[in-house]
Formats: sequence, C-alpha cells, structure tokens
Amino acid sequence: MNMNRVFPCIVLLSIGFVAALPALSHVATAQAPRPAAPATQRPAQASGADGNWVNVDAKTRNLARITIEGMSVHPFGACSPTPCDWGVLPAKSSTTQAGTVRRAALVAVHTTKAEQNTLTIVVDPDGRLSVNVLTHFTDNSGRKDYNVVNTMTRATPHSQP
Repeated sequence: MNMNRVFPCIVLLSIGFVAALPALSHVATAQAPRPAAPATQRPAQASGADGNWVNVDAKTRNLARITIEGMSVHPFGACSPTPCDWGVLPAKSSTTQAGTVRRAALVAVHTTKAEQNTLTIVVDPDGRLSVNVLTHFTDNSGRKDYNVVNTMTRATPHSQP
C-alpha cells in the first residue's frame, strides 16, 4: 500500500533519523491500484525485528514491550500492575526514508473505542528497535493527537515486565 496516497504524512525526528509516519486525521477507505511487483521482488520487512523486545525506559507511559513474528506484532501497553495486552495485530510492509537512506518497516494499527494507534516499527542501525506510536483520538473529546518514539532492546528472560 502506498501510504502517501492513503494518508497525509508528517515528519518526525527520532534518535538519529527522520521517519515519515502516516497521519490519521482521516482514514481513507479506497486505495489507488498498485502495479504488481516482479516475481523476484519480496515485500519489505523490518529485517531482524522478529523476537521479544522491551522498552529501554522502564518508566514509559506508552509501550512496555512488543513481540514480533513475521508480519504480526503483539504490543503491550505500560499499564499497572501488569502491561495491557493490545492483542496480536497484522502488520504491513512499508519503508521509511532519511535523506537517501531507505529502511524497511512494519506498520500495524491498534484501535479502541476512543483512539487509533498506528505503530511504525524499524530496526535501527545499532540493533535497537524504534516503535513510533501515533495516537489519533476518535472519541470527539478534543484531545490532540500525539506521537511517542519507543526505543526497545531485545528481551532477556529476566527483562520482561
């Protein structure tokens, strides 16, 4: 899916790179047709992203941890006393671009009655995982949308909250 045709984009500054994220001010239901990819071309995937990840910020108020398996992600919000299970979400391949450098990404959407969270997941050059969470409020509360950049490291058996 060409995200630029479906959603307007915003540019966010992250630790060492700029990532284009879909802004969810309104969600389009129709998509422009996309030409078929050559048989030898595989969809972009966040290489090395599979596995269990924990937030480097133990006091985060956003994502505590995430599990990635192929084209599905399983995020957990930072709730107390235990993390909130956001469920297993299907992910789509995408790319982010910083200058002339393109990187594979996964994009997944978590929806509740009050908000829609778009997760854009990229493996950073240092081996950490960046999970950008754009929160769009859908409950007419007047709250402003916001973005949080979560930096994750691979989980060890003792690091999962």
